[in-house]
Amino acid sequence: MCYCYPPTGSGCGFNGYHIANINITGTGLNYTDGCHDTLYAGVFYDNYSFLDPVLFPNATTTLKQGNTYTLNITQNNDQTQTCNLDFYIDYNQDIVFDSTEKVTAASLPHGLPYSINFTVPANSPSGQTGMRVRLRATGGLSYYTACEPLGGSTEDYIITIDSTVGVTEITKQLININAHPNPAKNHVTVNIQQQLSAASARLKVFDAYGKEVLEKEIGIHQNQIAIDVSKFNAGLYFVQLQNANAITACKFLKD
Repeated sequence: MCYCYPPTGSGCGFNGYHIANINITGTGLNYTDGCHDTLYAGVFYDNYSFLDPVLFPNATTTLKQGNTYTLNITQNNDQTQTCNLDFYIDYNQDIVFDSTEKVTAASLPHGLPYSINFTVPANSPSGQTGMRVRLRATGGLSYYTACEPLGGSTEDYIITIDSTVGVTEITKQLININAHPNPAKNHVTVNIQQQLSAASARLKVFDAYGKEVLEKEIGIHQNQIAIDVSKFNAGLYFVQLQNANAITACKFLKD
């Protein structure tokens, strides 16, 4: 899974705000990492979504649709300030951490555990998806998206959503899309490789920070969508296509 890169400027540096331990009560996720922001794709943050679950079983878990859980965070920093925290799970599996998928906690006490209750939506699709936790000094985290740069700490994990007894799973239509040319300068074409099942679908484009920069409706018989990107800033972009119960995504670079 490829989510937007969240630049983190000083999780283990000057400010020293970092996550010492993260766990979800009653599950196998219980990960302690100390403080070591990892250089990944040109930015610093701890991306544990690539850890082998066999070798690191405490860095992932399975959550049930409709169940309520408690996320426990211990933060440890070199100063005495309290911290704010944002917690995301990509419930709809669209490769975007939406604001509606965020839980915010304020004023975490220095060095002490802090708990957040959250409920997995009963209609969440089953399967693997992303989880992101962001931490910084009190005073401003709620103004950040899941992808904007901040001076603090960001950690990514992969968790699995599982269906509960009595809950009907959402059936996904398999749709493959791609974008070319890639990289693009003035125009990019999105190719849809299967016919859409509903009368219309929504196509959205997001920048690397999760900001929506384009949205348009497309018809059931369209299999190529041309997008004018001449006024887009250079960087990474994500294309999302939603059609009935199907959600899929691809990405491209703008030169």
